[in-house]
Amino acid sequence: MSETPRYSAHAYSDWFSLKVKRQRLNYFIANLLLGLVSFAIVTLMVIIFPKPNIFLLVVFSLLWWVVQIFLASQRLRDIQTSQWWLVAIFASQITYFLIPYGAVLPIAAVSFLTFWPGKDNDDATGKYVTAIPVVLALLFLTLHKTPLEKCVIRLEESGTVYFDPEYVCMQELKEKEIPNT
Repeated sequence: MSETPRYSAHAYSDWFSLKVKRQRLNYFIANLLLGLVSFAIVTLMVIIFPKPNIFLLVVFSLLWWVVQIFLASQRLRDIQTSQWWLVAIFASQITYFLIPYGAVLPIAAVSFLTFWPGKDNDDATGKYVTAIPVVLALLFLTLHKTPLEKCVIRLEESGTVYFDPEYVCMQELKEKEIPNT
């Protein structure tokens, strides 16, 4: 038997809990708080470290994503929807960079989480199997640089100006794949 989820009392509490449900207004306020805290932390990082510190930015970004995943999981629990929707919701974030008008899907996903009404009954059946480990694994995999990205970074750091560094790297990678006979 699984435990009946309870509602989070405040927007600033239970951010890392897997046993609470988060109502619409509570979810909205929690995201506003997260945005304000994130802005304050990034501002402090810029003031303290005028030169960008990539390591701190990556750590902070990962922490931000983990909090977002937990908040979305709690909201899906209130809507009584499978936690596997986390994969689709956070996969939609990738479209922001890949396609024109890519912000439409992330905005739709956040709107769904913010405005879809929750259900009042405390049905705690087995559908609350969490997808958080899968989403975190996918997030970790996005941090891995491809050979093409590594090559482009190497060319940019070399000091030589290339008109199209991606093309140069693609040619290098093709030469490595086909051994000279």
